[in-house]
Amino acid sequence: MKKPTLFVAIILSSIFSIAQPNAKSIKPSVKCGVATANYVTKAIDTSATRGVADNYYLWDNNAVIVVKFMPGGSDRLRSLVTQYAKEWEQFANIKFNFVPDNTANTHIRIKLGRGLGHNSYIGTQCNLLSQSEQTLNLDTTDFTD
Repeated sequence: MKKPTLFVAIILSSIFSIAQPNAKSIKPSVKCGVATANYVTKAIDTSATRGVADNYYLWDNNAVIVVKFMPGGSDRLRSLVTQYAKEWEQFANIKFNFVPDNTANTHIRIKLGRGLGHNSYIGTQCNLLSQSEQTLNLDTTDFTD
């Protein structure tokens, strides 16, 4: 009866030794998102091949992200975008600061309009673009005001 118990203990210890992160590999400033999970599940992590996000471009925890709308889009649609963005604050460990359209320096610049498609730059990639370029497009073709 001791052999199966010892066998199970050996199997479990080898599984947990694979799953445990190497303490030296954990970076002290983990970015917003699931970066911590990458250390624990490294052997089975498939996010690199799925192209979700490069941890290098994630916002810092507790970052205040300055957001403005580019010309276009109704007040109603702008209000809805703002409302849903504010909901993300509860889960993403970041804050959005929506500023007037004429603000000179922002992180995210939202363009609402027909035929734009739904697309955006990922995280801090927004900082690489000119302040006159939108970083997030929301196609309003299917919306009515």
